[in-house]
Amino acid sequence: MVVEARDTGQFSEVWILPVYAHMFDAKRKVLASFSHRMELCRRNFEHLSTESCVVRVLGVEKDVYMAKRQSARSLRVGTADVLDYLSERHPEKSFSFLMGADTYRDLVSGKWRRSEELLRRLSFVVFRRGSDDATLYAQGRCQDTFLDSKHLTDISSTAIRDSLDLDFLQKNLRKEVLDYILRHHLYSIGRQRLHRRRAHYWRYAAGVLGMSVAAIFVYRWVQPARGK
Repeated sequence: MVVEARDTGQFSEVWILPVYAHMFDAKRKVLASFSHRMELCRRNFEHLSTESCVVRVLGVEKDVYMAKRQSARSLRVGTADVLDYLSERHPEKSFSFLMGADTYRDLVSGKWRRSEELLRRLSFVVFRRGSDDATLYAQGRCQDTFLDSKHLTDISSTAIRDSLDLDFLQKNLRKEVLDYILRHHLYSIGRQRLHRRRAHYWRYAAGVLGMSVAAIFVYRWVQPARGK
């Protein structure tokens, strides 16, 4: 999606904004730390920058969350809150929002908080997914752009997080991303590596301890004989 948006020539920058605290509790519990996700996004996206379009990963959602926390308002951060924050700090910029066709359908159906306001204030770049034709939901919105993506797949982020298949992950992730996941023991594959390493360590430690006990036993058994 980032590549296609960049290559339209419509944008001077593409911003990736990782979620700081997910709206849904169930998903919040499975998120890696914000700092890890920021770094994973940097490794996955920032190399896509060109001279005409810079791709940036920004911690805006954390900034919005902290601002709401100080004002004692609800700590739920939605797209409208992010737009409020960006519009206030960057009044000279015009923003568009990138999303898939299924998400766009939910938006125009009014399932998002402040849906009508978002549709009024933003233009959208929408990517078709399979047979899901987003133009059917456009309702005459000529300001929105609809694109086909050569890079979109049916592989979900959940499938990546839950996979223990190293070949599958090597095929679908950049090396820099997978290396970071393994090094920091993130998600299922990273935790599996950590558990194996710990098991190996304890087997090694048990072996060393066993050898030490045997050496002490032999020493104490043999030593008196040496004194005679």
